[in-house]
Amino acid sequence: MKCGESQLVYETHIKCSNDSNDIIPCSCTLLGMDENKGHEISSYVLIVTDETELLRQQTEAEEAKTKSENLLYQILPRGIVVKLNAGEKNISFVVNYASIIFIDIVAFSEYTAMLTPQEIMGNLSTIFGAFDNACAKYNHILKIKLIGDVYMAASGLFTQDDPHQVHAEQIINFGLEAISLLDEINVKLSSNLQVRVGVNSGGPLIAGVLGTDKPVFDIIGDPINVASRLQSTDLPGHIQIPQATFELISGSDYHIDQRGEVFLKGKGKTMAYLVKPKVLNLQNSNFDLQSGSLEHSSEHC
Repeated sequence: MKCGESQLVYETHIKCSNDSNDIIPCSCTLLGMDENKGHEISSYVLIVTDETELLRQQTEAEEAKTKSENLLYQILPRGIVVKLNAGEKNISFVVNYASIIFIDIVAFSEYTAMLTPQEIMGNLSTIFGAFDNACAKYNHILKIKLIGDVYMAASGLFTQDDPHQVHAEQIINFGLEAISLLDEINVKLSSNLQVRVGVNSGGPLIAGVLGTDKPVFDIIGDPINVASRLQSTDLPGHIQIPQATFELISGSDYHIDQRGEVFLKGKGKTMAYLVKPKVLNLQNSNFDLQSGSLEHSSEHC
């Protein structure tokens, strides 16, 4: 407090107008002055400050923060973003049981051989954008990452209290929807792309944030390797699952065929099942479930 000032200070925000009747946001400060040192207010000082620029800067800062958080939400789970914003480091946790899915575009390298780089990226964006929209509809599923032309997601990472059947069914439904979506995308792109889909259910997994400059959320564990190998040995247009996933979804309304034992690298022979879209018509097609070869009848050639 400077000499000659009382303790009377009143601050508020007001709206003013200029000669053009434009509304100007302002801050208003009223100071009571005791010029005679008699402890009585003898005069007042009114300070009015134009806050237009200040508010503009605050708005820009808030918008930048929102954009930054939205970008983080696209690559990290919301709960993880909250922990990062709170300053937590070394974020990791154990997932006892989950379902993992890999979706691979079959022969994508051959398909892109005649495309420009812009067309390749544009078509991948169309496909994976459709998968992202479908994935977002399932509250148990989280997209993990893209590995080239492979889409990886997991279900049940943050909902461990729910029955395993729930996250297994959601991941299967998502896989079936991805197969159906690609049929629609083929019409749009004038293409004939197919996907192989592998799903595995199991645990434990380790989940957490890797890196500091560009943090990413990832999961680690043997069930992931099994899901990847189920995808690589799958038949196009189907979802290949092991015994564990089959037991979780067998009571539901799915079209499931027992394929038999398949060889998975590093795992040996594993009993596998194929989940097929109900609209899939194999009346005029013959395929060997063991070898994975697909032969069309002459009327489809």
